[in-house]
Amino acid sequence: MRDVLLTQDEVHGPTTLTLGVSESILSSWGAGVLRLARDAVTGVHLDIHTHRSPIVVDRVRAGEYMLACAPALPVRQQTSRCSRSLRRGWS
Repeated sequence: MRDVLLTQDEVHGPTTLTLGVSESILSSWGAGVLRLARDAVTGVHLDIHTHRSPIVVDRVRAGEYMLACAPALPVRQQTSRCSRSLRRGWS
């Protein structure tokens, strides 16, 4: 009965969301937005890592981070990076 009455936070602890944030976003508007998000949502711990944008995206693709917040890459660079990732996966 106790397990039924306990909330998820009490049973499993807070949920951790691992974020990769580009340095440019964090130094401009990102810090304020992440602070507001953290304060608005209970039961979620933000584990924030900062890097240059391409590294943030690569870490999400590698499964190290759950979510990336980075400026858009130029289409040519996106295609190039994606095709390299696909080739690595097929070899």
